[in-house]
Amino acid sequence: MPKTRAQLNRKVRQDALRDQLEAQGHIQHVSDIAHKLQDLEQDLDQLQVSRLKAAIDGKKILIDKYLPTLKQTDSTVEANISYTEMSDDELQQRLEYLREQNSGT
Repeated sequence: MPKTRAQLNRKVRQDALRDQLEAQGHIQHVSDIAHKLQDLEQDLDQLQVSRLKAAIDGKKILIDKYLPTLKQTDSTVEANISYTEMSDDELQQRLEYLREQNSGT
């Protein structure tokens, strides 16, 4: 979550740019070219392969420049856990009780 006004503005601009680049289909175009290069039924000469690779490289540079990899964010989770010591017999009785309760509903 952005903390300052500048960070919020930057996030809004990045999101808008992501949407614009996605609409222009750069990522889809790279995917299409990759599939074309993998298609063994197409007989591509070395010049065509070089051009396709150059197109992928150019698109990748554009994508990386304007759509940097999103960083992982850490989340804080709070849990309310209670701990009770019990013997194996007490645990078995508790489990049987809970099974009975669940099967009755």
